[in-house]
Amino acid sequence: MKEIGKKATKVTHNHPEGMKGAEAVACAIYLARKHSNSANEIEIIKKYICENYYDISFTLDEIRPTYKFNETCQHTVPEALEAFFESTSFEDAIRNAISIGGDSDTVAAITGSVAGAYYGVPEEIYERAKGFFDKRISGLVNNYVGNVSCKQWDL
Repeated sequence: MKEIGKKATKVTHNHPEGMKGAEAVACAIYLARKHSNSANEIEIIKKYICENYYDISFTLDEIRPTYKFNETCQHTVPEALEAFFESTSFEDAIRNAISIGGDSDTVAAITGSVAGAYYGVPEEIYERAKGFFDKRISGLVNNYVGNVSCKQWDL
């Protein structure tokens, strides 16, 4: 998984911190997809990320008053992952990410990738999002997803 993350990221983030952030997100997505529904599964993912990538020893409530726009991986990936770690659903994760402000579209995109892998994307959110796809993107998504439910995507 780490090697795939590196290859995919090198094209757009050819910097050590960018590579580290992409690798951390790829690993979090992989672990989220493989979760066993145990009560402490999110804590297991967090522990792996903290031991191998980032010290995430803060809560969103602690950083919310002072968090500012910063597009660097070291100031978006940990915050995005914490938004997932504090979540109870896909939508809750996205709301957590947006609530801290800053580079919220980037933070929410990262959070959503992990939350989608863990919780699945609720059908009603997916259906609404499809209305924003242009013809090319719709074709790509339809070719990939077909008639499979969002929660059954095999990423």
